Amino acid sequence: MVVMHSNRVVKTDDRLAIRLLWVLPSKVELIVNDLLAGVVHRIRPKFIDHISPNLVNWKK
Repeated sequence: MVVMHSNRVVKTDDRLAIRLLWVLPSKVELIVNDLLAGVVHRIRPKFIDHISPNLVNWKK
């Protein structure tokens, strides 16, 4: 998944947003090539990612 971060709370600098959009096609090409070649990338979730949904539900 390729995602551009949200800028709802803090506005993204326009120059940074333009650069992110500029490199997106090359990143997608790399991802597609890896998928076609069968390359598998597995990452371990960070500890905070395990507890943050529970913190959000706890506040409700």
